[in-house]
Amino acid sequence: MDSTEVLKEYGKYVDTEHLATGGNVAYDLSRFDNRARVREAVLEAPEEQRVSRKREASPREKLSLGVIFLYALIAGLAALLISNYMTLTILTDDLSTLTGDLEDLKNEEIILQKQYDQRYILNDIETYAVNNLGMVKLESNMMEYIELSNPDTITVIDPYEDSKVSGFFEKLSERLKELLEFLA
Repeated sequence: MDSTEVLKEYGKYVDTEHLATGGNVAYDLSRFDNRARVREAVLEAPEEQRVSRKREASPREKLSLGVIFLYALIAGLAALLISNYMTLTILTDDLSTLTGDLEDLKNEEIILQKQYDQRYILNDIETYAVNNLGMVKLESNMMEYIELSNPDTITVIDPYEDSKVSGFFEKLSERLKELLEFLA
């Protein structure tokens, strides 16, 4: 038998497009064929038959622009979600830090308020004034009453005259100074 006839006969049972020399081993049954003439015919076959032809991609296997856009959109949304979770975690950490600082400051305020109240107790001030400054507490026999020789007068001011209004405020400020000097 001629090798081409053997290959034709062999091709009925075996995929001759994918041979062991260049194709997929899973489809090459010539390895398991013990007939020497089949093996020799396969090995002597022309190179064009032995080289496997390229498989053309089906339309299902081709990536369309829409599918690529969809994958890119999903990847972008996933990156955005991760970024938002990271930001949320950072802000939550900052919030807990600031809350702890606020509690510390409130505690410090309470401590400082207590120290302030202890320093300015009126009894302590009075004791310091009597002992260190030589002051004495005012008693009823120490009061001195002053009688004014001039009776109280009331002055009506015309609001449209500037000189009377400014004079009133000057007199009022003088009286306040006198009162403060008297109290001091």
